[in-house]
Amino acid sequence: MNLVVVNSEGLQRKYEGAIDHAEVDRVVDGKIEEARPTFHMRGFRPGKVPARLLKARFGKSLAGEAITELVEEAVKRHLEETGEKPIRSPNVDLANEEADGESIKFSVDYECQPTYPELDFSEIHVERLVLKDLEEVINQDFDRFIQSLGSVPVDTEPGAEADEDDIVTINLKVLVDGKERDELGAEGL
Repeated sequence: MNLVVVNSEGLQRKYEGAIDHAEVDRVVDGKIEEARPTFHMRGFRPGKVPARLLKARFGKSLAGEAITELVEEAVKRHLEETGEKPIRSPNVDLANEEADGESIKFSVDYECQPTYPELDFSEIHVERLVLKDLEEVINQDFDRFIQSLGSVPVDTEPGAEADEDDIVTINLKVLVDGKERDELGAEGL
């Protein structure tokens, strides 16, 4: 059973297919013969129930299972042949499941994963930039920073008053119960 392309635009795919009733009957007969040796029915010895009686009683439900299996098999075979990978499981719609004499028509639609070209990573080179004279660059940046501050006054005497825009450093001494605590103090704040 082959699927015929209906839509193949971009990543969208839609196919139609048909299953012959003879194929469904073959699968149903195989399922009946598989179950028959162990099947118990009133009035018959175990394994001696006639196949036509089982088909008359369970044929419709087995036909539904057979159609599902055949469609899944056709879709699986199609995906293996084409190499397409659907993003999620394909959507299957049966058009005429109950039609007698005609083949059972169905459609399958899904969205494929895009294909990406293979990359040759041997041609990719990574370049790491390193500063040769890091200390010189830091000194230049520091000098620019100092110049941006404007005029920096030279150290003045302790106790002198600070003017506006002056940079002031504070030495902090902490006394606890009259004793100086060095670990709580700080210099150059």
